[in-house]
Order: sequence, then structure tokens, then C-alpha cells
Amino acid sequence: MQGNTWEAEPGSNFMFSIILKPENLSASAQFGLSQCIALGVRRYVHSAVGSGAAVKWPNDVMVGNRKIAGILIENTLRGAFVTNAVVGIGLNINQTQFSSPRVTSLALETGVCYSLENELERLLLHIEECYGYLAALPPEELDRLYTGEMLGVGEVRTFVSGGEYFSGIITGVTPRGRLKVITGDGEKEFEVKEITWVW
Repeated sequence: MQGNTWEAEPGSNFMFSIILKPENLSASAQFGLSQCIALGVRRYVHSAVGSGAAVKWPNDVMVGNRKIAGILIENTLRGAFVTNAVVGIGLNINQTQFSSPRVTSLALETGVCYSLENELERLLLHIEECYGYLAALPPEELDRLYTGEMLGVGEVRTFVSGGEYFSGIITGVTPRGRLKVITGDGEKEFEVKEITWVW
């Protein structure tokens, strides 16, 4: 999707797409869908590893400082509403060797070899539960849940934006999915392509 790639050993991990048809989801609120899916994947990972799982804005899932899952969502709009969403998920399960030290898997974190069939069912149950938040929760409550499971909230982190390095503290996200960061110049908001984590 969108020209992105995911390093995966055949038969060891999850790489799949889900087609969703949200009802009455306005284009201006479509980040809520991303929040729900990220929460579902993060909670599945947390249930397996016990601690350290967090959402790295906007929708990667990390264990500590290592990436375990990535999510890409392509929305189809009709007028002012989202009619279809293709959710692509890559999640490392049993693979134990990667080209980057910043990547991990459930097997690396726990020492367990997992049944992909059983884990897929568990993962989808977590995603289904959190997808339900989209219709059941007001946006501010969904923001609160998402912010509470984000990596780096309230911590000093290093970023790059416009070729400039700076330190900042993440405070949350806007309703449209921009990252809110307190910098030396006050709180700023960033789109996905405008800022990069350095750690």
C-alpha cells in the first residue's frame, strides 16, 4: 500500500488487509479510524508481551524503542464521508532475525513460538473491540485513550522538522491527527510528513 514495504520472513508474521465500511464517518474525523486500529493492535501486543507496548504516532506499534507492527490505511471518500477503508497491517510474530536492530517480534520479546492461526483470532478480536469505539465514544474520549497509549507522551524527545533538530515534549494529537509538541517556541502542531523522530 502507498509504496511502503514490510520486511517479513515467509510464514512467520502477519501481513494482511481488512476492508471496513464505517458508517457516518466524516472525512474531517477519519483519524479516529486510525486511532481505533492502532489501539487494537497495541492492546493485542500488550496482551502478549506484558509491558512496554505503545503506539508511535501516527500508527506504528512499538515495544520499547523497537517496532513490532505497522499500519497503513487508505480511505475512499464520497462527498464529505468515508465510505470504505482498506487497513493494511504488518505485525512480526515468529521472525527472530531482522536487518535492523530497531525491529522486534513477539518471539523475540517472549521466547515463545506462536500459532499464527490462534494469534490472528486474538488480534482480530482486539481490533474489533477498538473499532467499536469509533461509533460508541465521543472524539475527545477516543483522543484520551489514544494519547494514554502513545509512545513518548510527556517525555523529552528529539525530532527533525524542516532539516532542523530540536527537543520537544509530546502532549497529544489534534482531532485531525496532527502531533502536538511543546518546543522552546511553545506548542506546535505537525503533519505526518513534517516531522521525524530521532529518539
